[in-house]
Amino acid sequence: MPADILEARAIEQRLYDQTWLSDAYDLLPQLTGLNVPTLVLHGDLDFIPLESATRIARAIPAARLVVLPTCGHFSFLECPDQVRQAINAFFDTVIPKT
Repeated sequence: MPADILEARAIEQRLYDQTWLSDAYDLLPQLTGLNVPTLVLHGDLDFIPLESATRIARAIPAARLVVLPTCGHFSFLECPDQVRQAINAFFDTVIPKT
């Protein structure tokens, strides 16, 4: 219904106002406190700029950034084999072999 669409748009705008459009919305400083092995995957065809993924990976201590060739934003759907290989390689380096 048109009224429902207008209400949904108003909710969406409030969320944008509280997050992306707010000068106070910056999660990068909080990422510096993470103390857990982290893998940041980014497709080289992703509509999110590579610089965004790079900034996230740099903010997290000891994070690893892997850029997947010929993958877009939904790399787990677009190139699942590459994603699986990247995750397996990451786990091989962070989980001790017994």
